[in-house]
Amino acid sequence: MVLFVNFNVLLRIGTPLYLGFLLASGLLALMPNRAFAGGLEVTSYGARALGRGGAVMAATEGADALRYNPGRLAASRKWTIGLDGQLHIGDTCFTRTDVATGTELPEVCNQRGPGYIPQLAASIPIGRKHGLGLGVLFPAGTSALRFGRDSDGTVAQGGTRIPSPARYSMISSENLAVFPTIGFGTNYGRLRLGASFGWGVFVLKNVNFSSGLPSQNELFDARSALSASDSFVPRLMVAGDYDITKRLRLAFQATWTAAVNASGSVFLSGVTNGMPYSTRIDGATVNSPNPWEAGLGTRYQGKEWDIEFDFLYLGSSALQEVVIRLPDSARLPVAGTIDGKDISRLNSRQAIQRHWQDQLIFRVGSEFRILKSRVALRSGLSYETSGVEHGYEAVDNLPLSRFGVHAGLGVQMTSYAELNLAFAALFIPEAKVSASEARLEQITGQRPLDLANERVLINAGSFRTGLQAVALSVLFRGR
Repeated sequence: MVLFVNFNVLLRIGTPLYLGFLLASGLLALMPNRAFAGGLEVTSYGARALGRGGAVMAATEGADALRYNPGRLAASRKWTIGLDGQLHIGDTCFTRTDVATGTELPEVCNQRGPGYIPQLAASIPIGRKHGLGLGVLFPAGTSALRFGRDSDGTVAQGGTRIPSPARYSMISSENLAVFPTIGFGTNYGRLRLGASFGWGVFVLKNVNFSSGLPSQNELFDARSALSASDSFVPRLMVAGDYDITKRLRLAFQATWTAAVNASGSVFLSGVTNGMPYSTRIDGATVNSPNPWEAGLGTRYQGKEWDIEFDFLYLGSSALQEVVIRLPDSARLPVAGTIDGKDISRLNSRQAIQRHWQDQLIFRVGSEFRILKSRVALRSGLSYETSGVEHGYEAVDNLPLSRFGVHAGLGVQMTSYAELNLAFAALFIPEAKVSASEARLEQITGQRPLDLANERVLINAGSFRTGLQAVALSVLFRGR
């Protein structure tokens, strides 16, 4: 394993060509930001749900039913409009270990500020037995990360700027996902059934650095930037619930989300023959599978209180790798050959290893209504198992196990307006990846001459992350 390039190899390649070769061979470790748990979600969405630890599959009502259980769209006798906003405050830090020397490189942390996630949804009763839901739903995930300066991949350290230790995984990610969604529910006495369909739109913007040779020397780095989008990622949910008794209810749901198949452009920049340049390659595609999920919930209620237990199974193992493809005709303005290979030609396929594994999610939530039911006090707990195979953790691949503590408050302001507040703190154990456990390799493409068998591991070290979420919603009901 080498971390610093063998300069004898450079002499054999030839100085006029080697920088161009670095750009040609160091292909594009670019991918949609997947620093989530729970598939696309990192917390429960909606102030009422967040305050209950996400345990609302059987207790959801009104506009929130569109997200958690569209069967309950048929349970409401009045129209509702819900306006939600959620603020994520947290940090993700990486202390990388130099595999060659065993020393720790400087810690680098996410430089983005708090993230805001909105939601707008409505439910409309149709007669006495049916209900319709409409909404614009955003995944409650982490959409923006930055671990260095976009332009050169550096971070501030001791009054100077140094290459970011995270640059071979990610420098920055600014991704957007939104699901315009429609749902329908129907009531069969004690049984309610429903389904919803979402039209997902994904916009991906990612920057990272690759290396022309197996090395951490920034002289051999090339900047890669991806801009791509997928305007149709369908999502389908089927759900329902059954009143076993007046106090006890059982609910279920299953959700399938299609893979992201985005298309767009890759921008490469660096230095060749001592001259800086940049080039754009159109026709790039990104394929990233999404997990499926299925769940059961049970709710027991009294006159002024209820408690619910939810269990979800996430098929996260659907995501083993993210595949990036370039047109076979993709070229860089560099002339020459190395070991008989055209150094201007870029690899047409690159697989980024994710190695997600199936997850279990447990949620418990309760609600107590006081002051003639005008005020609701909520609390909850949540737990998720780890969603990544140990050894594949990275700053952009951290669906780690987590434990959440939740609290919320609901106030009936008027007969037709309700205000909800919620707070959640997610506690995530530190992940440590030793040099012998690390599995993610630096993307280098061609390895000429006696570097053919060299590999540089880029994710040895420790990962520290945590999150707090604050939510506010206003729910309007028809009279």
